[in-house]
Amino acid sequence: MDSCLEIYNEELCDLFASEEQRRGTKVEIMEGKDGICCRGQVKMVVKSAEDVLTLMRKAQDCRKIGETKMNKESSRSHCIFTLQVNAHKLLNDGNNLEIHGKLHLVDLAGSECAKSSGGKGIAVKRERERSNINRSLLTLGRVILMLKEQCENGKKSSNIRIPYRDSKLTRLLQKSLGGKCKTLVIATLSPSVVSMEL
Repeated sequence: MDSCLEIYNEELCDLFASEEQRRGTKVEIMEGKDGICCRGQVKMVVKSAEDVLTLMRKAQDCRKIGETKMNKESSRSHCIFTLQVNAHKLLNDGNNLEIHGKLHLVDLAGSECAKSSGGKGIAVKRERERSNINRSLLTLGRVILMLKEQCENGKKSSNIRIPYRDSKLTRLLQKSLGGKCKTLVIATLSPSVVSMEL
């Protein structure tokens, strides 16, 4: 099963929902029996890799993009594409083993400095976007740093408050960041001289 959420200016948008559904249903973060979940989110059943790729393309086409001084089609939001895998295996003793897993593919908007985020006509909109992007990335960095410190110090630091709730991005990824998960970060950097801060 697939789902895809966009976080734009700290508001959630379901990229699999139709235009009508997006106007009528607001996606909200809730605490469920299995942890964090989103009420009003559309989930699609997939049966092949091609189904997954088709849905990813559809979601990508719906994302909010905008022109900045650095990039003509800059993504203005974070996107979380979730693939939930449910498998059944028949054991030798006749019992049925159920296996569940989740894969979150997260596309983060890049951090920006104020002077590179936009021109005069769209300055206010770009400034709000830039501020929200940078705030959620800063919170993500703080969460990761505090989790690392907690692991290094063991039980001594178990009472430290991890700021998951300071951003919708970290709230949605709470179980993935602080649970028994593997996390891989891929950074894409521009080699262009004009992209360098002097």
